[in-house]
Amino acid sequence: MADFVNAGDFRKGITFEMEGKVYTIVDFLHVKPGKGAAFVRTKLRNVIEGGTVEMTFNPTAKFPTAHIERKTMTYSYSDGNLYYFMDQDTYDLIPLNEEAVTEALQFVTENGEVTVSFYNGSPFSVEAPNFVELEITHCEPGVKGNTTQGATKPATLETGYTLQVPLFINECDVISIDTRTGLYMSRADKLSDRSYPKPSRNTCGCFFFLFYKCRVWNESDGATAAFLSNRRVCTRFFCGRYIRMRAIIACTGDTMLEQLLPQSIYNCLLANAQLDLISEIRLRIGRPVCYALNGVYRFVDERECHAVTTQELDHVVAMATRNSLYACNDWLVEGYLPYEGGIRVGIAGQGVVKNGALTTVKSIAYICIRIPRAATYRNGALDRLIEHFDNTVIVSRPGLGKTTLLRDCIRRISDDGYQTLVLDERGELSGSVDGACAFDLGKCSDVCVGVPKLIAYRTLIRTMRPDVVATDEVFGGAEVDALADCVRCGVKLIATVHANDLQALSSDPGYRRMTEFKRYAIVLKGVGYIAAVTELHACGR
Repeated sequence: MADFVNAGDFRKGITFEMEGKVYTIVDFLHVKPGKGAAFVRTKLRNVIEGGTVEMTFNPTAKFPTAHIERKTMTYSYSDGNLYYFMDQDTYDLIPLNEEAVTEALQFVTENGEVTVSFYNGSPFSVEAPNFVELEITHCEPGVKGNTTQGATKPATLETGYTLQVPLFINECDVISIDTRTGLYMSRADKLSDRSYPKPSRNTCGCFFFLFYKCRVWNESDGATAAFLSNRRVCTRFFCGRYIRMRAIIACTGDTMLEQLLPQSIYNCLLANAQLDLISEIRLRIGRPVCYALNGVYRFVDERECHAVTTQELDHVVAMATRNSLYACNDWLVEGYLPYEGGIRVGIAGQGVVKNGALTTVKSIAYICIRIPRAATYRNGALDRLIEHFDNTVIVSRPGLGKTTLLRDCIRRISDDGYQTLVLDERGELSGSVDGACAFDLGKCSDVCVGVPKLIAYRTLIRTMRPDVVATDEVFGGAEVDALADCVRCGVKLIATVHANDLQALSSDPGYRRMTEFKRYAIVLKGVGYIAAVTELHACGR
């Protein structure tokens, strides 16, 4: 039941709904004229659309209060007109358009903290901290002898914002600004005065790398480990910038990347992107390194990193095969190499065919490295599906995060008490390293890694007696038939399949049965974006 507020109880900062819009009270005044009834004069700001309006109200007027959730998040990066902010607890990325962030980003750099406001679960605005410290990137030197009291000059901050500062302020100084007024407050401590060099982008990346390595080297040191694993720890360095120690500190996948990649490519990625956000890396001989952030492909700066060489590609193959191509030939024929931490190394090159069958792949010249990530999905329809779980298929095109969503669903189903058998043929779901799961798949999950799904269906249903079977990337009619057989046995299923949408799935004769024995379908249309949770048919039909 909604709470209500009387106009007579208006105070600054109260947020309420009126005529389908949400307003917050900027200012108010109770007026009692000599003649006539008392009223309340207000200045209101439209929370969602922006803009202010002045209105008067009868003190007895009643309005439903609007509950605005405010969450501290980290500004990650921009891509065109979209700006991405990361939840500091779940590491989920939330995009906002330019209109919602323009004012705040005058005072916030990448990796800086902001406050994001949500209404009914949807983000609508971003606020910078009340006080920030930023570096001056351009200002004219003060004129010697100009001692006029209060004299100022224009200065440009590293964000591009321009303000007036005292004459004694110089370039590279770090100053404190009140973001509510946009005015200069004081000069902050300038770390460059302590004989630190002004960093290039590469220097900053290397400094972050050193802290990341400390997490590995000092695991036995309880104090160090506790300090570095705290998600809220920030390290201020060099010219007053901040960088946040985030998921990369404890993420097995990123540790594995450092071992898998040549040092030259690893350092290049470290200087160009946030490793904990990269989902895919593509290496092509003679081409620049390409990587994916939230489904958007980018190339590294060619001025900072050379084109991929044959030797660098051979290094990746050697690490993925542990220097034994022969021992991994069965994987090569399948077109990929499984690696620790759930990383999958897709390969393409010259195939060798004998008697109509592919026997091996040589002269590998193209590699696609896919890095699994853990994420928590918040969606009302998904929550209801998990609460009343039944046979479910997750449908999406490649690269939209269906495996990540499946992993989160497995964890939640398992934690609800379902004995869950995870058939992880490629090791991507569990990120298994020496039999231990790198990802949390719940307290009631049993994981089978590296066994072909068709074999696992036949043997493990009998021996492990699961309530639910979970598997990734169902491919071909034989696997669909095996899933149908599991349903006949009374086992519930959750699986993913490649398809553009439900119509494409149901129109294919080989996969149509999945829509017949599945009760629910989850459709992804963007990276991590659940477009629909559909009930295919009622239970029991």
